[in-house]
Parts: sequence; structure tokens; C-alpha cells
Amino acid sequence: MTASATDRTAANLATVSKIYAAFVRGDVPAILDRIAPDCRWEIWDDNRAQRAGVPTLQPRVGPAAVAEFFAVAAQLQMHDFKVLDTTASQQQVVAEVEIDYTTPTGQRLRDQELHLWTLDEQQQVIRLRHYVDTAKHIAAFAAGPAASQAVARRFVLEHNQADYRATFDELLAPGCVVHEYLPGVPPSMDRAGFEQFIAGFRAALPDIHNSVEEISGDADTVTVRWTGRGTHTGASLMGVPPSGKSVTANGVYVFRISAGRVVEVWDYWDNLNVLQQLGGLPG
Repeated sequence: MTASATDRTAANLATVSKIYAAFVRGDVPAILDRIAPDCRWEIWDDNRAQRAGVPTLQPRVGPAAVAEFFAVAAQLQMHDFKVLDTTASQQQVVAEVEIDYTTPTGQRLRDQELHLWTLDEQQQVIRLRHYVDTAKHIAAFAAGPAASQAVARRFVLEHNQADYRATFDELLAPGCVVHEYLPGVPPSMDRAGFEQFIAGFRAALPDIHNSVEEISGDADTVTVRWTGRGTHTGASLMGVPPSGKSVTANGVYVFRISAGRVVEVWDYWDNLNVLQQLGGLPG
């Protein structure tokens, strides 16, 4: 190993050590300062923990996205965090880490992990992967039936409120897909598309209000029968100009929930009946 190679290896090791020290003291900005603009954080092919929605192991690219990881980590009740050993090369650092924390679902997680850091010549992190006991992490973040039903209930009762975007931050997993069945609306929407969908209904029905009529399901799948009411005093709705009419919609949501957040949801509701109430169809 040349002197320059030795220097770079030592610099990589020092950088990762400083990142861990910053993590322990809660100094997230110091960590993000070492994250490259195109850093690939937890980018895997067909990662089972990611498919299960484990929030600490989701794929992220760049400092802003990596900041979301530390926002998730801040929600953990940390009992212990130890770096047991490290080894380095000119491009990478491997750290053996011991963790012990309680998840937001109340589950205690203890694990020994390997963290693989890849750095460029300026000691900026360009890739990170956590090698963990995947099954253990999935189980630790899984919610029971009552918790999953509570998430589904919040979705129905809160997502039409003025601060619905803040609610989405808590309720929707990264990559959440929403399926709606309404002419002119994509059958599958990501979070941004669903936000626009909800914004359209809020603009048309300023006093919109949902209620939960019945809820059932297990930890993974929850079904909610719901009723929505509102007065059409705002923007056009379903092609109908403001009518001033009161409308009532009845429907069923089917949720797929993992790690306490909505991964996928299907919305089945009587939109033709609502269109008729608005005067858009003959009675």
C-alpha cells in the first residue's frame, strides 16, 4: 500500500468515526455535510425489509433524502449504540455495530449489524448499506391489528383536513400507492398525485367531513367502511360547476399496512351516485 493509499484509508476511517460520533450526540447537520449529492443510501435490488416497509431501511438518494432517515431514527428510543470494530480500505469502511432500541410500535430491537460505507476521494459518502437481521427488523417494526386499524382510522378521519399533508408524513410509507376508480383520475397514484386528488375535493367541498362506519382487519390488511359528506360551494367537482348542493358518499377503503404505515390503499366508492346528487346525471 502506497503512502497516498494509506492516507486515504486513514481519512476514510476518520470520516466514518466522526459520522458515528455526530450520530451519538444528535448532530445531524454534521453528518449530512459528509453526504455526497448523489449518495445512494440503502439502494438494493428486491430488498425484503424495504418491501415490508421497514422505515429505517428504505432507499434514499442525496442529503435531503438521507435526512429523512435521521428523522426516522429520532423517533426510536435508543438504549444502546456501540461501534465494536471498523476496518477500512481506499474506498470503503466496514463497521461492526451493536444496537438496542425500542421502535414506535413498542417492540425492543437488539441486533449486531455491519455497515458498509463507500467514500469518494474527498471523503464524501457515496453509498451506504446496512447488513442486518432482516426478519428481526421486520418483526420489530410490525404493528398489531389494533395499531393497524388505528392507522387506517386516522387516514379516513384526517386526510381531508386542512393539514392533511402533515398527516401523510406520519401515515404513508415511502412509495405508498393509492388506487382510485374515477374517470379522469389515474388508477394508481403516488403520494404527490394523491395530494392533488384530495386538494381537488377540498377545493370543491370546503366543509368535507368523513366518518368511519365500520372497521376490521389484521396487522397487514384493514378494511374501513366510510361515509363522506360535504357541500358543493367551491370549485367544480367531477365536471360539475359549483351547485351549492349537499352530497353524501359511501365507500370502502382496503389498506395494506406495514411497520405502522400505509403501503397501499384501494378506494371503492359510489362516485356515480355522487355525480347524480350534484346534478351531473338524471335522477
